[in-house]
Amino acid sequence: MVERLSSIWQISREYDGIAGAGGLKDVVRGLSESLQNLGYRVRVIIPRYGFIEKGEYCYSLTVPLGNKKYAVDVSLIRFSGIEVHLLDATIFAEKQNIYTYTPQDTENPEKYGKGYDDTDEMNLLFQAAAILDILENREPPDFIHGHDGHTGMLPLFMKKFSGSSGFFNNTGVL
Repeated sequence: MVERLSSIWQISREYDGIAGAGGLKDVVRGLSESLQNLGYRVRVIIPRYGFIEKGEYCYSLTVPLGNKKYAVDVSLIRFSGIEVHLLDATIFAEKQNIYTYTPQDTENPEKYGKGYDDTDEMNLLFQAAAILDILENREPPDFIHGHDGHTGMLPLFMKKFSGSSGFFNNTGVL
């Protein structure tokens, strides 16, 4: 008999009703709500972009990436019964869209609708901060589901930040 998973973290740049650009938002929300309805404990982590109001403050993280250290505040909102962690860092909060420049993001009209120059930095910070957020909760999840290409480095950050602690030894990653 297969043991049932009980704790799942969804890591995504989008969540329907909070921040969305395409079909990913629908998938993450629908999957989260369906899993919760089946009895799983589901938590979601997304960036807090400038158009999202801050949630209830939880704690601050210092995220080391290369030669830089980033300050990231974690706040919590509940959305349709799902616990959503918002990662609040300047690089996210200064954006008025998820993936592309808007007139509020830049005065250069040639950049409107084009991808952010710092997308790679955003994606790395997002993944590193998400793993540190999970570690801060001190409850190893049964499963981490990273959505889309901007979560492809999650296993690297799991190994980097947990070290030899064994925190993620029994955590599956998709």
